[in-house]
Amino acid sequence: MMRFMASVARESGMALSSCAQERDLTAHGVSPGKCIDDSLIRRTFGLMVSRKKDPSQRRACGCVVSRDIGMYDTCLYGCIYCYATTSFARAKENHRRHDPEAPSLIPRSSS
Repeated sequence: MMRFMASVARESGMALSSCAQERDLTAHGVSPGKCIDDSLIRRTFGLMVSRKKDPSQRRACGCVVSRDIGMYDTCLYGCIYCYATTSFARAKENHRRHDPEAPSLIPRSSS
């Protein structure tokens, strides 16, 4: 199945990659992927970023060291598998409170 998916991806001008996979799937046409990919950042933006693996990620994760600029419970897409939104109701409230001119995604509490 993986070989088939990889061939369909190739025929469509795409590459199939895995995320934090312990097994080597390259024989099936699936390369190890990185959400935070130093090579992609370099090719896309011309920025030289660290190639150092992010030590806070899983052992098989290929992501390089990065800094997250997002905020939990702010996305309104409502994806079931999302780790960043623990409460869709809270995300809607945070979105309502958001001021595009503010220096942060939502205002600080008034306490």
